[in-house]
Amino acid sequence: MSSSNMGTCAACKLKHPINDLAAHVAACERRLKGDADSLQIVVGSPEFPEFWMSVEAQSQATLEALDRFLRKAWLECCGHLSAFTIGKQRYESYLGDFEYGEKRPLGMKRKLAELVKPRSKFSYEYDFGSTTELVLQVVGRLQCKPSRKAIQLLALNDPPQRICEETEECENSATGLCAYCSAMPICADCLRTHDCGEEAICPIVNSPRAGVCGYEGPTIKV
Repeated sequence: MSSSNMGTCAACKLKHPINDLAAHVAACERRLKGDADSLQIVVGSPEFPEFWMSVEAQSQATLEALDRFLRKAWLECCGHLSAFTIGKQRYESYLGDFEYGEKRPLGMKRKLAELVKPRSKFSYEYDFGSTTELVLQVVGRLQCKPSRKAIQLLALNDPPQRICEETEECENSATGLCAYCSAMPICADCLRTHDCGEEAICPIVNSPRAGVCGYEGPTIKV
């Protein structure tokens, strides 16, 4: 999940490269500190490494709480199913009805701190059709002030600049993404002659799910 792109600390609003964020967050004077333990987790997209975030998971945080947070921050469009994979175990957001004798998957009621520790890596999938995959790594522990919010944003990547890919010659900044062309960035000039038409164009938002399944953008921001 390493990347050289910049992000913004949610507490002090200063910008840092991702490689410096873990140390900065732990020492940030604006972040509320206390006697409670929490986990610092970096979330990234293996397909689009320019997108990443750092989050704090307090001791009471469940997989279900982290699932809800990721949906609000980056993913939610149509209430799709989701799942975490930790080690050899898979934890799913919806268990549904199963035939007699069929193995029932694990749900998301487990506490995160019981399943992972510093240096643990695990994965997450949202939407088992047009899937967005994420990789998560616990980079350390933090001393925090107890909060009713089990998961909180610590830092977020700055929106990357997208360049039009309609032609090899075009170097304009993209103004939208074509949902019919695998979320291809396209500029306003090239859109005039693009075969898919304006109805196929989705907004550019700060998320690895931009341009997929009508996703409109995050509800959690720095």
